[in-house]
Amino acid sequence: MTRRSFVRFAVVALSVVTAFAAPAAGAAESRIRLVQRFREAREKGDLDAARAFLAPDARIWFDQKERTGAGAPWTLEADDWDRWDRFFHSRTDYTDWQDLGDRVTAIGHETNDFYRLTEWTPRPLAFTWWFDEKGKISGFLFHAQDEGKERSRFDELKAWARANRPEELSYLLPKGRIDPSGDRPARWRALAIAWRRAAGLPEIRLD
Repeated sequence: MTRRSFVRFAVVALSVVTAFAAPAAGAAESRIRLVQRFREAREKGDLDAARAFLAPDARIWFDQKERTGAGAPWTLEADDWDRWDRFFHSRTDYTDWQDLGDRVTAIGHETNDFYRLTEWTPRPLAFTWWFDEKGKISGFLFHAQDEGKERSRFDELKAWARANRPEELSYLLPKGRIDPSGDRPARWRALAIAWRRAAGLPEIRLD
């Protein structure tokens, strides 16, 4: 093969490789962008637009590391935790986006007023969105990552409330866990503010 022929062959081969590689890169970018557009529609409260991204039988797995079981129907209907998030102005920043073929993953870093009041630094969240053969989002899973140390003064708040507001704490922690329903978000906020004042902690300015 002459040098000129070799150069011509190399150019043609590179063109073929580029032709096949470009759609793959574009597809990966498209899937990530699709999830981002879905998230943007949800955050704006445009549920009709958000549902257009979902498969008819989309499922969700709450706080699980693996997609086990049938999951729950993912209808985007607001629940008590959604109302908790709105009350406390929750915000999640997304990093480390990856396209893995049939799914897209990202890491979420959440902040909200409740975390600020209790000086809580939560572990990052791992998110996964699955796609069906039509390019619709068919499943969603999330869980807290094992990596990273979680810090908070929530136990201090509970200890103070147990000594000073035991009935209120019992109402806010039925079965020993946070219940986000009803008027509990507002009462958690009031309790946390009272605890911070009693403990001589700096005031947290809230919106």
